[in-house]
Amino acid sequence: MGKSKFMYKGPVYIFDKFIENWTGYTWAVSERKALSNLSYSWKTDHKLLPGANVKLDADYLSEVTAIDDDREVEEYHQMNFDDLMRDVYGCTTYNQKLHMG
Repeated sequence: MGKSKFMYKGPVYIFDKFIENWTGYTWAVSERKALSNLSYSWKTDHKLLPGANVKLDADYLSEVTAIDDDREVEEYHQMNFDDLMRDVYGCTTYNQKLHMG
């Protein structure tokens, strides 16, 4: 059984209390293992012990396809370009920069 890439983009709960919305990725052989991996990853990122009662909602877990992966990379690069244009030039597109004079 091969591993698939999974993405979690949804709420994180500790003792049924909403903490934050979070996005994480993992490789796993099943959705159950993916949720376990992602929960552990969130715990370590937030300096919690592995036994902490962190819950992720399986409804927000999806298997990532190569097309999804490519689209996400493209959106990431576009986001960084937009941030650069806004931060450096005060606009969000190169076209706006050309017309600023």
